[in-house]
Amino acid sequence: MFFCFKTKNKSVIKQEAQVLLESTKRICKLATVEGEFSEIFQHSNKESYFFDLFTSEKKALVIIKARALLGFDLSKMILEANERNRNLSIKSFPEPEIIALDTDCQYYDVSNGTFNKFSPTDLTLIQKEAKRFIKEKIETGHLPKMALEQAGEAMSLIQHTASKLGWNIDNLTQLQIPQINTNIKLLAQ
Repeated sequence: MFFCFKTKNKSVIKQEAQVLLESTKRICKLATVEGEFSEIFQHSNKESYFFDLFTSEKKALVIIKARALLGFDLSKMILEANERNRNLSIKSFPEPEIIALDTDCQYYDVSNGTFNKFSPTDLTLIQKEAKRFIKEKIETGHLPKMALEQAGEAMSLIQHTASKLGWNIDNLTQLQIPQINTNIKLLAQ
C-alpha cells in the first residue's frame, strides 16, 4: 500500500516549436489612434433537402474582440525641401488607414444541423467575415476623424520644432489636416 500511494503517475510532456522569419521590410508609419471593439456576430445556414421536405440548420454565435491601430503611411507623403531657403513644402499627405488589426474570435453556441455540419473551412470563413465586418465598422466610424485630429497635433508639433531650427513649413494649411491648438509652450520647456 505504501508503494502504491508513494509512487505517482509521471507524465512526460514534450513540446517543440520553431519560429521562422518569412520576410522583413522597412516601413514609416505613424499610428495616431487605437480602438478596441467587441462585437457579437451571429451566423446561420439553413439547407433544405428532398424537395424542401427536410431542413437542417447550423448556427454559431461568435464574440469578436478586436484591437485596431489607425494612422498614416508616411512613405506616401510627398515632401520637397529647399535647403538654401530652409523651406520644407508638403505636397501631399496620406489618408488615414488601418495600420494593424488584431482579432480574437470566440465561438459560443455552435449547433450543427442533422445533415448540415460545420467544417473547419466554414469556421475559417466565419472568422474572415467577422474580420471584414469589424474593418467596415472602423472605416465608417469616428476613428478616421480622430486619426486626422491626432495628425494635426503631430504636424503642429513638427511645425513648431522646425521653426525653432530655423525652417519654415509651407502648404500645411492647404492639406486636409485639421489644425488643433496644442499647448506648445509646455512641450518646448
